[in-house]
Amino acid sequence: MRKTADQRRADVVRAALKEFSRFGLYGTSTDSIARAVGVSQPYLFRLYPTKRDIFIATGHHCFQRTYEAFRDAAQGLSGYEALEAMKAAYAQFAEDRELLMMQMQLYVAASSDEEIRREVLQWWQELWALLARLTEAQESVIAEFMSCGMLTNVLVALDAGHAAPSSEPLVAVQGHHTSAA
Repeated sequence: MRKTADQRRADVVRAALKEFSRFGLYGTSTDSIARAVGVSQPYLFRLYPTKRDIFIATGHHCFQRTYEAFRDAAQGLSGYEALEAMKAAYAQFAEDRELLMMQMQLYVAASSDEEIRREVLQWWQELWALLARLTEAQESVIAEFMSCGMLTNVLVALDAGHAAPSSEPLVAVQGHHTSAA
């Protein structure tokens, strides 16, 4: 059965996530993505006109998964309970190293690319707004929550849960209790 262009785009994002999470925007070749998907580079560029477009689509996918995980975890909850449920959902992402490494690569690329910076900032603001809406928490509480999430990303990037004799740093972040008052 022949795949549609939308199905191929989804395949490209999955393959690009593996590549970009390891090598970043500038270290990833479109040839490696095309080969992983089983398409030619010309076809890849019909799906996404530039490597940056593939990177942004992959970043959007990454943030969308986080957004959906938070929204689903907080369903029917509010305040502190919603925040705790979202924290537990994000802690599960520690098992998805590619997703968290892609987030880190997005921040690196955003530091030198204005278009990517605008996209990442918009996704960040949408995530922040979701947290504010679902928890009704003060900005300082949301900032602490997001800070703990970033620390989780850094610890995953450093492979702190696997390389160290214990995974205390990651457990400490995941078990941190924030008041949603």
